[in-house]
Amino acid sequence: MATYKGIQGFAIQNVTSDPTTVGQVWYNSSTTNFKFTGVQVAASWATGGNLNTSRNSTAGAGTVPAGLVFGGNPPNDGTNATEEYDGSAWTNGGNLVTATRYAAGCGTQTAGLCVGGGPPTGSNPGLKTQEYNGTSWTTGGDIANAIYYRGGCGTQTAAVVFGGQYPISNATEEYNGSSWTNGGNLGTARARLSGQGTQTAALGSGGYVSSPTPITAATEEYNGSSWTNGGNLTTPRSNAGAGGTQTAAVTFGGSPSIVATELYDGSSWTNSTNMPSSKNRMGSGGTQTSAFAAGGDGTSTLEYVGPNPATKTITTT
Repeated sequence: MATYKGIQGFAIQNVTSDPTTVGQVWYNSSTTNFKFTGVQVAASWATGGNLNTSRNSTAGAGTVPAGLVFGGNPPNDGTNATEEYDGSAWTNGGNLVTATRYAAGCGTQTAGLCVGGGPPTGSNPGLKTQEYNGTSWTTGGDIANAIYYRGGCGTQTAAVVFGGQYPISNATEEYNGSSWTNGGNLGTARARLSGQGTQTAALGSGGYVSSPTPITAATEEYNGSSWTNGGNLTTPRSNAGAGGTQTAAVTFGGSPSIVATELYDGSSWTNSTNMPSSKNRMGSGGTQTSAFAAGGDGTSTLEYVGPNPATKTITTT
């Protein structure tokens, strides 16, 4: 009877924790399972379901298949429209308490956060925090800085927002579910930047700066108190979509008319598969291996599937 060693020339390794190298076969003595990692599937973009309300300058949160998009243009004073995504179609959710655009989005489909927005006139949406429970929005604590086009990430009860305009800002603020406090300032003041991660492990990349170059490739990492420089984007951009964490992030699209997708590993960005068409000022969310980009150019939705070598398990008895 043929053995694995006889066929392959080496024995299956016996380990107590799972390795991650693609193409490996091993026996995990802790779980008493044989496992293997398949061939890594190439990243790709596909078309998803259309939004019900055409718009740009939206905020997004959540994942695929549990996404959330809210606010945006038109009209020029912002919309209160909210939509929920199930991975194939968008349905209308509860309207925002205060219509807005250019807001920052955080959290999940059932615990979302809409922060600020603009322009900060009238009822001053630039100061407003709104919380979503999966059905309806309620008003939370006001932020200190009535600026918009901010980056943001985290959860409904532990969020962080940073940067923004007008004027171009380096301010960072943290939310505990009821009130905002100041955090450490960004090293590069900017607006229209992407945000990924959590309140204590955030990532801010790209954005618009006033001078000397309008669009920046700068990336910064936040530890809950201060920002440090990370690896620069390969393609400078603003108004991009984003998903993931500080050590496993994805960013895509943006201004000016960018289709490039990039992945971050905690130190540097690498190029992935381009979007089929450019998007900017879109609602977005998800992970490095499964993200969505909704609106920004009307009603269309695009879904990103990143390279992801799945581990297969063979249970032994």
